[in-house]
Amino acid sequence: MDGATLPEAQASVLCEVAALQDTDPATPLSVYTEDYFAGCPAVAIHSYGAGRAYYLASRFDAAFYRAFYRNTAQEAGLTPAWPETLPDGVLAARRGTFVFVQNCNEHPVEVGGVALNRYGTAVWKNGEQIL
Repeated sequence: MDGATLPEAQASVLCEVAALQDTDPATPLSVYTEDYFAGCPAVAIHSYGAGRAYYLASRFDAAFYRAFYRNTAQEAGLTPAWPETLPDGVLAARRGTFVFVQNCNEHPVEVGGVALNRYGTAVWKNGEQIL
């Protein structure tokens, strides 16, 4: 993650000890700070050819994953299908000039000034709602 900073996060459930060697091309992005695995990478990146692989050595909190995937997607040149933060349980997918927004909740939500019924879907084309 070029220049991106990962938030300090609480690792849980599993904290794998991943030791990097001097000959290992992986670069730690975040390290554990306590217990017997202090100083070992909690998150590492390994560049290979034109791509890269990330290794997450634990389960982290939601704030970590939001920052990690936002930074990774931004680095890859991806843009969100919906320009605003969506409510929990709401998905957006872009297909050409169409944007499909689905409410996967058992309760209604509002997205872009439109009320979506429980399990409802709305469709926008070129920024205008059509369904």
